[in-house]
Amino acid sequence: MTEELELKKKFEKVLNQFGAWYYYPSERMFSDRRYPEMIATYKGRFFAFEFHPRYETDADVSYDCLEDIRKAGAEAFVVRDETIKDIRARFKSLTAADKHDELES
Repeated sequence: MTEELELKKKFEKVLNQFGAWYYYPSERMFSDRRYPEMIATYKGRFFAFEFHPRYETDADVSYDCLEDIRKAGAEAFVVRDETIKDIRARFKSLTAADKHDELES
């Protein structure tokens, strides 16, 4: 298994833990780089993810795509081993906010 595939499988476990829906829009070689590698939704929010293992440099990341997604109001992340904990914390904060809203109702 490649390092990128291992990273994707590791991250899928996090998404499944939270019950998030996710999809890989296109995994074809030479696909349009205007699309993120993965899209997801959780608690009514849209997320986009680009996967970049340790061996890839920042020059390999499609930052234009991620920035356009952020400008449209969604959250977009570069997934690396060291960023998974930050993304997990974001999902936990959404879960906590949802529980807080339920208590106030």
